[in-house]
Amino acid sequence: MCGELRSRGVENFASVENFAHSHESFFTVHGVPVSFKDQIDIENVDSTMGFTHQMNKPSTADATLVSIVRRSGGIPICKTNVPQTMLSFECSNPLFGTTLNPYDPLRTPGGSSGGEAALLSSDGSALGIGSDVGGSLRIPCHFSGCFALKPTANRFPSKGCRSTNLGFEAIKSSMGSMGRSVEDVELLTKVIFKRVQQEELGRFEEVRSSGYREVKLREKLRFGYYLTGQHAFTLYRVPLQY
Repeated sequence: MCGELRSRGVENFASVENFAHSHESFFTVHGVPVSFKDQIDIENVDSTMGFTHQMNKPSTADATLVSIVRRSGGIPICKTNVPQTMLSFECSNPLFGTTLNPYDPLRTPGGSSGGEAALLSSDGSALGIGSDVGGSLRIPCHFSGCFALKPTANRFPSKGCRSTNLGFEAIKSSMGSMGRSVEDVELLTKVIFKRVQQEELGRFEEVRSSGYREVKLREKLRFGYYLTGQHAFTLYRVPLQY
C-alpha cells in the first residue's frame, strides 16, 4: 500500500466508523477493502503496468471503477503487480519484480492479473478488479485458487484503465471483478452494474447500462463436448452432478 492510499484509507475507515454510529443505511460494500490491478488509475498513484518509465507519474483522477467503489462505500487499499505489457500468463516485471504463487513460491500465480489473484488468495484483500482479453482473469484464478468473472466487453466501465496497445479493438479487453468466492464476485459485479445503470454512465463513456439480471438455472445442467472422427462426429451429453 503506497503512502497516498494509506492516508486516504485511514480517512475512509474513520468515515466508516462515523457512519456505523449513525442511523443511516449502509452501502453495499461499506468499509470493504478493494485492490486494483496496476493499470487502473487511482488519483495521485502511479499506473505503471510494469514499465520503469511510468514511475513517478501519478494519475490525476480516479478511474470510473475506482469512483464507483468509493461511492459504494468500498476502500481502495492498493494496486497489484502485473507482467510488463500485461500480455503474459506469468507475473514479473523489472520495476516490482516477480509475484509468486501463494501456495508454492516455485510456481507462478498466473497473469496478467496475477498480483490480484495472489493477494486475494493470501487473504490480503476482500475484493479486487482486474482485466482479461485472452485469459488474464481466468488463468491466475485457476493457478492461485480464487474466483473472477470476465464480463462481455463494455459491461464494466474502462475509462481510466490503461492499455499498452492503444487501438487494439479486434478482441476487446474486459474489466472484471475478482474475489475469494463466487458470492464475492457476484456482489461486486452487482454493485458495478447497478451504479452504471443508476448513474447512466453510458451517456459519458462506452459502457452498456443494462443493469444486473438474475438468472434462474435449470435444476439439472448438462455439459456437451464433441469427439471428432475421420468421417463424422458424435455429440455426448454428460449430466452435471451436484
